[in-house]
Formats: sequence, C-alpha cells, structure tokens
Amino acid sequence: MIFLSEHWLSAHELPTFNNHFKDMNMWSNLKSSMDPEVVLVGRPHGGIGFVAKRLANIVYKPIVVDSDRISGVQLISDGKIILTVVGVYLPFYNSTTDQIRLYSETLDVLQSTLDNMDPSPVMIVGDMNTNLPQYQGLSRHWHRTHPFKCI
Repeated sequence: MIFLSEHWLSAHELPTFNNHFKDMNMWSNLKSSMDPEVVLVGRPHGGIGFVAKRLANIVYKPIVVDSDRISGVQLISDGKIILTVVGVYLPFYNSTTDQIRLYSETLDVLQSTLDNMDPSPVMIVGDMNTNLPQYQGLSRHWHRTHPFKCI
C-alpha cells in the first residue's frame, strides 16, 4: 500500500487517476484539497490518499474523515478489520497564530477519527511536519533507545 502524503491533483483530475489505477488492478482513494476557484501560482498544495494492489482476500474500506489533511482506510479480511491505516498531512508548524490554529484543528480531527473507529490495530502514517526536540539531552540515536512498539 502506498500513502500519498501530498499530491497536486485537483478534484476534476482525480477520476482520471482513479480509473488509471483501476485499469492496473489497483485500488485508490484520493482526496484533493485544491480550491477550484483559486488560480494556481507557485507551489500548490493538493491532497492525500492511498493506492494499493487489489488482493483476493482483502477489501479496502475508506474511512470518511471531514478533513482534506486526513485520510483513512480499513483493510478487511473474512469480514474482520485486520488493520486501519490513517494518513495525515499536518500543516507546517511555524508558531504563527493561524498555523497554530490549523495545526490544532487537524490534530483534533485526527483524535476524533481515532476515537470513533472500530477497534483494530491502527497505523498512522504521513507527513507530521513536526520537529523533534533539539536539545543536548536528546541523543542523535534516540530512535534506537525508544523504538516503535506495537500494542
């Protein structure tokens, strides 16, 4: 499965890409966050989504999320959710009031999404746009002493 944490596709372009993936025996669920009323200048921001190879024993069920920065999919096998993948594209955090508000709102939607899901193992992937603390007490090998743990 591929998670696209940023693409530059407008809403009217998504069906073309979804059909292309379907022709390749792939499943896709893409969202666009581009405003069709705005003339694009410079580097646009687009959207997020998932692309996955179709497998005989897996059903991909998109999770409805009211945010263009969060996307989710449940992988179902034999009628049971075996994994939920939530993709995020958090806004860049630069300490301005508007960015703090947008960052907090996106985290609130993410928390609400997680709270309202059926129980299953969850994987959160994407672009967190967050700096880790940079102080002398944090070893540059911190990830080795604090590895990811699956519960």
